[in-house]
Amino acid sequence: MTEKINTTGQDHTIAATTADGGLAVIAEVRHTRITDTVADALDAPDAPAAEFAHIDPATLVVEANVRSDGKQSLDRAFVASVKQYGVLMPVLVVRQADGTLNVRAGQRRTLAAIEAGVGSIPARIIDATDSAADRFVQQIIENDQRAALTDADRVGAYEQMALLGLSATAIARRVHAPKKRVAAALTIAEAEQTRQVVASANLTLDQGLILAEFEDDPEVFARLTEVATNRPASLDHEAQRARDARERAAAVADIRATLTESGVTVLDQAPHYDDKKVKALNDLADADGNRLTAAEHGECPGHAAYVREYQPAALYYCTDAKANGHRAFNYNGSTTLTGGKMSDEEKAERREVIENNRAWKSAETVRRAWLKKFAARRTAPKDSATFLAWAVADCAADLGRAGTEGHDMARDLLGLSVPTSGYAAYYGARVITDAIRKSTPARAQVIAITIALAAIEKRTGTQTWRNGSATDATYLRTLAGWGYTLSDVETLVLTKADKRAAESAALTEQVADEPEDLATADGEVDDLDPTEYDED
Repeated sequence: MTEKINTTGQDHTIAATTADGGLAVIAEVRHTRITDTVADALDAPDAPAAEFAHIDPATLVVEANVRSDGKQSLDRAFVASVKQYGVLMPVLVVRQADGTLNVRAGQRRTLAAIEAGVGSIPARIIDATDSAADRFVQQIIENDQRAALTDADRVGAYEQMALLGLSATAIARRVHAPKKRVAAALTIAEAEQTRQVVASANLTLDQGLILAEFEDDPEVFARLTEVATNRPASLDHEAQRARDARERAAAVADIRATLTESGVTVLDQAPHYDDKKVKALNDLADADGNRLTAAEHGECPGHAAYVREYQPAALYYCTDAKANGHRAFNYNGSTTLTGGKMSDEEKAERREVIENNRAWKSAETVRRAWLKKFAARRTAPKDSATFLAWAVADCAADLGRAGTEGHDMARDLLGLSVPTSGYAAYYGARVITDAIRKSTPARAQVIAITIALAAIEKRTGTQTWRNGSATDATYLRTLAGWGYTLSDVETLVLTKADKRAAESAALTEQVADEPEDLATADGEVDDLDPTEYDED
């Protein structure tokens, strides 16, 4: 962009250089005087009530602002942008009666320019008024009326820059944004359905990236769109479950393809327990009474397999065991097969176990990814001392077991590694203590919390949702209090733990309400003649 000032000092023309070397006028501003310094502006004999000037930001006085985070919000990317491109939007400056120039709007831009060493910034100067409330009115309006750039806008802008030949790396460098975010925006730009949802529902780049991942699956895409729009906190969990389901389906397809190529008959449904003809190889024996294996049974005309979806694997069967001359495997001396048809209640319970086990594995992936982000914190949550005291008192066994294993999960969360050879417990503890020595006290506390969290996390598994203890419930409630969103199956742990606690409390109360009965019983025992129990 080019700025041109005419010879009379009355016009300020802002123009952009065109491709053919000409100038395209963007705006013309009428001024009494364009100045380069505060002194020049104040020396003008006919200084107007409003004018534009380029001013050294170090000479300005930054007023108290209704925004309390001005200094703290000077992130490195913003300062780097100002250093590279300067301040593009003029700040609002108020000339006081004594000639001092105060920044009323543009606090962050001014401070960033000072930190970046920028020599001058554009400013719009107005005269001070007698109303003390004017400052608050102007600052509130200036902050409230500024619409932030949405992530959908960024998708469009980055796409246009890419069409101009800029790579994701070049775009990231030019706009001082993380390359990962630029790459995410470009991915969304190529996924038309996702792009529309991001724009209409005002989703973030991270949310859009998840949707783009499943755009080739209309059913899953529709479900995740509903979650992102109405229940965004659950999106990570729902997306992970979809990923796991997709991986299982892919594994099942691979196993079925391998079986088909090998000439094995693939069953579409798992045979029932009480099927009179189709029997599992595990329940069949050869002529010598040995259990049949898939390799041994391969030449049998009834050789077949069913591919299990839960923990994908091939389960082998004989489609007509009796006709093919097989006998029942001898279980505990029995020559007949045991078992029977499952009841509807048993089937429902089995389905619940399978579904919740899958849900737990998906939640585990999301939870441990969250723990890794937590472990990177510089400061601990406010109530962390209470958590640490509880962990030491209630989870000593978990901490001890983790210590003998060299705190491997804690090291993984903290991004620490140990030598490939040597005693893991020794080296594991050493790399953690080394990290603590190099840390600030606040960071050291985060490391200590991570050690405790990892020790508790490592003992969790699919059994936790069924038999979760009060300790498990406290652990998950702590994570939720620190910002982690619990999935439905994790919430089930809390529900069951609370139910058991209530039942235990009720039982304790019942016992407390029966002191007379207990006393009577004790009395009856005490009054018995001890000689009645003498042995001959």
